[in-house]
Amino acid sequence: MAHPHSGGLAPSSLLEEREGAGAQVFARHLDRLKLEREPAAADDSAAVPFWKRQSTTSSGEGQAISNGSNSAEAAGYTCDDTTCVLPSCHCASVNPPGRLSPKNTPQFITVTADDAVNTFTIEVLDYLLSKRKNPNGCQPKMTYFNSLMYSNYSMVTDWFVAGNEIADHTMTHVGDPPAVSAKRSTLSASMTGEIFDRIFEGLTPSHACCDLTPTEINGNLAALNAFSGIPLVELKGFRAPMLNFSSSTLTTLHTSGFLYDSSATSASPADVAATDAYWPYTLDNGLANNCLDVTGVCKGALKLPGLWEVPMHVVFEANNASDIHLMDPWLDSEDMSEVLAWLRSSFLSHYSGNRQPFGLYTHPIHLAVNYPGLTNPTAQREMLQEFLDWVQTFPDVWFVKNQQLLAWMRDPKSNNQIAQSPALQCSTPAVDASLKICNGLAQNEAGLLLQCPFTEFSWTNCYGCPVTPPTPQNPVPAQNTTLGVRAHLPTNCSTPFFDPVGNRCTCAASSCDFTDQTRPIGNYSTPLSDGNSATGAAGGSFRASEARGTSNTLLTGSTSTSGRGSSTQTSIPRQLSTASQLLIRVTLAAALAFATFLILLS
Repeated sequence: MAHPHSGGLAPSSLLEEREGAGAQVFARHLDRLKLEREPAAADDSAAVPFWKRQSTTSSGEGQAISNGSNSAEAAGYTCDDTTCVLPSCHCASVNPPGRLSPKNTPQFITVTADDAVNTFTIEVLDYLLSKRKNPNGCQPKMTYFNSLMYSNYSMVTDWFVAGNEIADHTMTHVGDPPAVSAKRSTLSASMTGEIFDRIFEGLTPSHACCDLTPTEINGNLAALNAFSGIPLVELKGFRAPMLNFSSSTLTTLHTSGFLYDSSATSASPADVAATDAYWPYTLDNGLANNCLDVTGVCKGALKLPGLWEVPMHVVFEANNASDIHLMDPWLDSEDMSEVLAWLRSSFLSHYSGNRQPFGLYTHPIHLAVNYPGLTNPTAQREMLQEFLDWVQTFPDVWFVKNQQLLAWMRDPKSNNQIAQSPALQCSTPAVDASLKICNGLAQNEAGLLLQCPFTEFSWTNCYGCPVTPPTPQNPVPAQNTTLGVRAHLPTNCSTPFFDPVGNRCTCAASSCDFTDQTRPIGNYSTPLSDGNSATGAAGGSFRASEARGTSNTLLTGSTSTSGRGSSTQTSIPRQLSTASQLLIRVTLAAALAFATFLILLS
């Protein structure tokens, strides 16, 4: 098999390096999948995700949607499009940006995935997209909203280096607001063993007072940056698990320097009057979707300048606007010809109307072949291939990741200009195939991945194994140097060109110029090491960003010295023995964890 970068999966030798999770992983993951698909209990609304409370027409995550702008609440949205102008501000609108006519506007399709990145899920996305081409000949890219549980971080690196977008889905897949007592009961079916115990150790119901959203969201940023080598500047998007979000969720995103959220949903067909199937818009004037479901976000109550909302557009059953589907609609009927009809009619409501982006929002594990305990998904997979083949018979259809969509939104190009849009060009890192570096490319990294010995899931890694699994309270534990020493990505070298074993940037050409950004996501760091021994929180992990927010601590990492990829970092004296260094680091990490616990107690 080929690598995702060339349109396929990683070679079998690399897949073997990444395997090792026990059978209990499958059982626990299946528990969580069942939990997400169960109908809501009628007498337990307080503990049920909001999408389940909205309707019982469908059983999938995010399936049931509010009335959106058809409600009196949403009518309170106002925006002056003479002062809210691109590229930094855009009003919620059903019309294409840039005053383009619908017929001269590209029809974008966004394929997104939620949850874990692993061999099963990547195979699904590869199956759906790898053989397709956009009108300019480039392979389509997609957005993966990734959470820690069951993810293999080396595959996150691979998928990112292949040109796809990695976005935030929290560390442990919890909704908002995640009171600890509620989280324990909700997650107990899906998170047993060491991960669950570490996250909730010491947090008794009497301490279930605290909104852990910032640590869940920002901790995931820190872990993805440190252990998958994703630059913070590239971690731009967020989707709330189970689409449970609140005003505090959106405020956290704004403060932490995110570009966009994609948790809000439309509720009406794209081609009807007063639809809330909006093009992406900024929250300078508040949210215009989900106004009956989420308090304090609409009618201008929450103004977050520059933070975009990429609404999720629902799929409707043909000629029936009351039966709606959002995520994984192929799980809502056993008749795939029926689902295909839903998808086709909903797509046409976009294409023949104002060309709002059309989304396929997936949990790809449901389409995985040979995943233990899941029904054979062949019929669903073949139906999706048929649908995607069909939409590509229409002119001006483009598959894009959310970052590409927003880049186009800020600088709209018509159908006869879009092929030259910088964000939609083919992107293939020009890395010397003979180099042996762990960088997310199969041609370079074979034999260099570290196998981290966590019992909950298989985790291979280019950037060093932590001594304990990451948690929201400690997303970047100290490095386990007995398994091999690796440097973390510095501020001035992009992922495919960085050698974490030699701590060097392999490209000095101007075409490789790169500067990461600092994000105001709080100070998670344990003592940092020098780049060669990289045993701290993340040498060079938390870097240069436009901090759109207000007063949080800026996470900064390595300070650039001469030459790309070389860094100066706070270090534990190198003359100490390896054992002494490790003891110091473990002690410091324990002290930090205890301090965090005391803060939570207070």
